[in-house]
Amino acid sequence: HELDSVWTLGATARVTRGTSDYRHAWWAFDNYGNFRYNEDGTINRTFYAAENDMRSLNLDANARAEWALGTVQMQTLIGASYTRGVYDSDYGYGAQIAALDPFNPVYSGAPDITITDYNANTVEEKGLYLQNRATFGDRLHLDTGLRWGSIETGESTGTFTDAVVNASDSATTGNAALLYRFDNDVAPYVSYAQSF
Repeated sequence: HELDSVWTLGATARVTRGTSDYRHAWWAFDNYGNFRYNEDGTINRTFYAAENDMRSLNLDANARAEWALGTVQMQTLIGASYTRGVYDSDYGYGAQIAALDPFNPVYSGAPDITITDYNANTVEEKGLYLQNRATFGDRLHLDTGLRWGSIETGESTGTFTDAVVNASDSATTGNAALLYRFDNDVAPYVSYAQSF
């Protein structure tokens, strides 16, 4: 939304939901003394099943200004972001059934697997950021920025809003880049950035 000739407001929001059911069988990690084979050359299998659920909310609001400081053209971006995700994976292992000849397999199906309900993992991130681009004579571009971010992780019993915080951290980071554009459009640059 354009407020005037300088300021423009923007915002984005995204809600994501994803689910997956996973069924897998693999060569069991046993019989190490015989290179994981049974005495008759067959192999045992491990059966695994998982029901996964992922939900996330992403919000970002910002204000952008295009202005001039003397002959220097400025583009300034200031904003805030918020992300919350819940990642739930419930899983179980099945009992061993008939061994399998890996060179002449006769498949005997899969056992019933009881899925165990585990607490979900949550991640919540908040951020404030300021970014500025200064352009000198349409040739030299200087980008500088600062960002403050915080993160909390924990466990949830399945609800999207309630969670126990197990760990949290925050930091302020910066970035800078310098680019020069020649007449032939060759544009060497140097940059530095911190991450958190």
